[in-house]
Amino acid sequence: PVSPRLPRETRATPRLAHAALLPDPLLEARDQAKAPLKDFYQIVVTRSEVIWRWWQVSLRHVGRSARPGETKETHAEFLEDRVLQGRVLAVFGPELLSRAQAACSGRHDFLSRLPAPLGVRVLALLRLEDLQSVARTCTRLHALCESDALWEAVCCGCDGSSTSSSSSSQRESLRALAADIGWKRVFFSSKLHLQLQLRRRRQRNDNSDRHEAQQQQQLALPAPEVVPAN
Repeated sequence: PVSPRLPRETRATPRLAHAALLPDPLLEARDQAKAPLKDFYQIVVTRSEVIWRWWQVSLRHVGRSARPGETKETHAEFLEDRVLQGRVLAVFGPELLSRAQAACSGRHDFLSRLPAPLGVRVLALLRLEDLQSVARTCTRLHALCESDALWEAVCCGCDGSSTSSSSSSQRESLRALAADIGWKRVFFSSKLHLQLQLRRRRQRNDNSDRHEAQQQQQLALPAPEVVPAN
């Protein structure tokens, strides 16, 4: 039997289906014009249109009665409107204009919008050279690529279990060392240097425990008897 064709409005392309997972609006920014102007501007990119709002601020009495303005365009209209794109460029700069053009073209930055725990799990699967490239894309991804959570996942595996056959005590020592120097330094340390750092930390802990035990023993000793002088 032939399966029934779905109506056109119910058949979503993969790009639209993925875009439905993103928050609405896709992009929103507001800022004040460069001096000496004091006008305020706002751009909002939703899933279906681009909204451009402005509010002219004037110190003269003539311009004080000016009301805020608003214009709306579809994504396709915005991509063809060089005048409006020029205004966005003048107020917000090239980076935000590029993001607005990408949003209107369906090129969404899904990775930077993921929740931090899920983003860490995805980034932990990449190669080191790919991580370096991703870290240069935006501020949020740079922070994720430098986070302790990511490098702990790289060192220990995405599921939290160690990829090596080391014992539980060694893993605990490794976590304690990472708390001191960070997981990224632990990852890039050579095996010999890492063993030396673990040994030094173990010695410091042993000395601290020995010193604490000696203090407890001294406190437990009975006080010496005082013999009265004749």
